[in-house]
Amino acid sequence: MEFVCPNCRMRLDLTAIPPGAQFLCPGCSTTFVRPPDAAPAPPPPSVIAVPPLGAGSPPAYPLGTPPGPPPKAAGMAIAAMILSIVGTFICPIVSIVGIILGFVANGRIKADPRRLGGGGMALAGIIVGFAGMGFWLLFSLIMVPLIAIPNFVNLRAKAYNSSAQSTSYNAKIAEEVYRQNNRGDHDAYTNRLSDLLKWDKNLTDDPAVTFTFGACNNSGYTFTTTHAKGDMSYLTTD
Repeated sequence: MEFVCPNCRMRLDLTAIPPGAQFLCPGCSTTFVRPPDAAPAPPPPSVIAVPPLGAGSPPAYPLGTPPGPPPKAAGMAIAAMILSIVGTFICPIVSIVGIILGFVANGRIKADPRRLGGGGMALAGIIVGFAGMGFWLLFSLIMVPLIAIPNFVNLRAKAYNSSAQSTSYNAKIAEEVYRQNNRGDHDAYTNRLSDLLKWDKNLTDDPAVTFTFGACNNSGYTFTTTHAKGDMSYLTTD
């Protein structure tokens, strides 16, 4: 290492003096301290030439992941989505089948995701299936009462009318029996319910049935039976 004295410009060789030690300049008798040696420059970075990827270069894959075909959509997931959509418009039972297939397909896809795909379709089948079931439930809650209530009212009216009709038939028989048993007295039909009850006690089985008598004489009889909750009247004449 060469040193130039800043005072007398004398050049000194400091190779034999260790770094940090004092030395004396012979020209001007000035004492100096040898500076430390400069750190060696780092070697230039090594450059590795990488050939460009050509048409025949194999693709790079992460370690431990062998190349292979993409996952195939599970047929059960496709069926679940289709059945759920169809069931929404046709039959709730079809929607239930779609929901079941969706859950089964979703479980199989999670168990083997590298081989099976279609998790989105399986989930769609489950969601659409439940939506279809909700639609059919709402439809039933609205339509069943609209259909059942009028039919129930109609059936009740028919039952009441049937009671009035049956009473009319029994009263007709009682009129004939009454005349046969009173032919010697006045030879006429009666217009009083109390006279008919002597021959048929069943005429009062349904107190809601009312009698309306018309002309009742030796030529014939006329009366009408009506149930209080029915919608028809039955005219009986002879």
